[in-house]
Amino acid sequence: MTEASVDTTLLTSAEALLEALKQTVPDLILLDIFLPGMNGLDALEQLRKDEKTQHVKVIVVSNTDEQKDRDRASSLHADFLIKAMTDPQDIVKAVQDKLQA
Repeated sequence: MTEASVDTTLLTSAEALLEALKQTVPDLILLDIFLPGMNGLDALEQLRKDEKTQHVKVIVVSNTDEQKDRDRASSLHADFLIKAMTDPQDIVKAVQDKLQA
């Protein structure tokens, strides 16, 4: 696998994500569901409602395997990976694939 350099920003809440999106729109967001305050799926719903961010590529990476969460992520046009069942290299590959799509 070819290594690539990417610029990243770590945000620790959905509210911080939504605030950051007012300044810059990333190519891709890795998003957890379980965040302090607003959960990641609610944040995803908010960014899908905004014309500026509705087409941002999103991969939900979470420890939950609840079908309702997977279905909601899918309905909001996000890929879904389960942290506990995913090798870190698989996450890197998913990011590379999503960015190339």
